[in-house]
Amino acid sequence: MNWNFKRRPTEEKDKRLYRILSILAMLQGIRVSGYSGVRVSECPSVQVSKLSEEFNVSERQVLRDLNSLSVAGFPLETTREGHNIFWKLSRA
Repeated sequence: MNWNFKRRPTEEKDKRLYRILSILAMLQGIRVSGYSGVRVSECPSVQVSKLSEEFNVSERQVLRDLNSLSVAGFPLETTREGHNIFWKLSRA
C-alpha cells in the first residue's frame, strides 16, 4: 500500500482524519512522513511525543486520536521503555 498524498488537508476535520489515517499507517509499518510510503518495520511502534511533533499538535490530541482508533476496534497496546511509552497494534 502506498499513501501518496499530493497536499495536506486544510480544514480541521480533514486534518484530523489525515492525522488518524497517517497514525494507523505508521502502526502498520508504512512510513507516511515526507509522503514516501516506505515500509519501515514489521511490528512498528509510535511514541506520542514524536507524533505530536510530526503533526504539530499537542500530545493530548495524539492520545485522543489513538483512543479514536481503539474505540473503532483497532487493538492497540502500550509498552514502556524508561520514561517513554510506545503504542503499537496488538498482533493477538
